[in-house]
Amino acid sequence: MRSVFNSTILLTFLISSCAYAQTTAISMRSISGGQFQMGSPMSEFERQKDETQHQVSLSAFEIAPYEVTQSLYEEVMGNNPSAHVGKNLPVENITWYDAIRFCNALSQKEGLEPAYVIEQDNGHIKVTWNREASGYQLPTESEWEYAARAGTTTPFNTGENISADQANYYGTYPYRDRPSQTYRGETVPIGSFSTNAWGLYDMHGNVLEWCWDRYDPTHKIKSALIRKEAPLGN
Repeated sequence: MRSVFNSTILLTFLISSCAYAQTTAISMRSISGGQFQMGSPMSEFERQKDETQHQVSLSAFEIAPYEVTQSLYEEVMGNNPSAHVGKNLPVENITWYDAIRFCNALSQKEGLEPAYVIEQDNGHIKVTWNREASGYQLPTESEWEYAARAGTTTPFNTGENISADQANYYGTYPYRDRPSQTYRGETVPIGSFSTNAWGLYDMHGNVLEWCWDRYDPTHKIKSALIRKEAPLGN
């Protein structure tokens, strides 16, 4: 599956919930479980070496239909690190640990059990995922791609190609044989483009989105239960 993003590396995340919660902050979308081929076929244009196709089975889950807004992030965390400022723009310039802490803080705000246990371990931050907790969490990479594809097998969930009218990305560097298009040079408000077939916005473009898993080009590591950071202060 092809990814398209702004030229500036901007990071945000979708959040998923292992137990559906009625919330005034986010109305979650229910995604039915199923199987799909994760990765890309050998014949796909600009395919990367780490996109080996493999079958994945997933249970049902809920996921937010929008990227987390700066308005919600600031309400929960008390700050806004974003470079492009606007209450309905996606929050960006956050680390994976910022995303984890946000999930826990939003869970606590809504009376849910936080999904992550965060500990200091010899100058490192150790994060453990409590899979039985009811709180918000980052989607796994498999959940993210399954939700992004929305049943499609093409390079994009829009088909064999994508246009600047369908997503916010570096349109002056289009995919394959599509003519050069608009490059906006900034993020756009959530929900500015049509959803995919499962009602999710901006699964292509606008900003990068954090997942739970650590990077594994072999696809042999399941959703990791522990993540470590370099020693604090480095």
